[in-house]
Amino acid sequence: MLSIVGGLLLSGLTFVIGKMLSQSEKVIEQKKEVYREFLAICPTANDAATTESAELERKISEIVFPAIGLLSIYASHDVLMRCKTYFDTLDIASKSGQSGDFGSAPKFADAAHAYNLMLYDMRRDVMAWTLFSLKKQPRDGFASPLNPKNRSG
Repeated sequence: MLSIVGGLLLSGLTFVIGKMLSQSEKVIEQKKEVYREFLAICPTANDAATTESAELERKISEIVFPAIGLLSIYASHDVLMRCKTYFDTLDIASKSGQSGDFGSAPKFADAAHAYNLMLYDMRRDVMAWTLFSLKKQPRDGFASPLNPKNRSG
């Protein structure tokens, strides 16, 4: 009798754990899809460096900012803060009057670094509940080698 009750309790427990894991996987898939859609419309620093400031501002205000609403539902706080940092850095770079490659436009190199940190946090957010989760924090103090002022020699 005890083994029957124990078996029922064990099967009930495994059912509940399985349901929880299934729901977690659904949320992770939804996060990945939202991130994928956001990154498809989000201008990279490379694109921004070769786009006129007015055109870039129009694209961000008409296309990217409406997508941030959905992003704010699924993204972690860290990802949203990285997005803010990226768009602030991109705004500074586009208003600086610099354009072209990163060697002649260090502000866009800073924007590229902010974009990479945003991507890293998105990846870390999606992978948080998997076996392959990223434990390391990104290096905020990392000096981008793309920026000429950080190059040695």
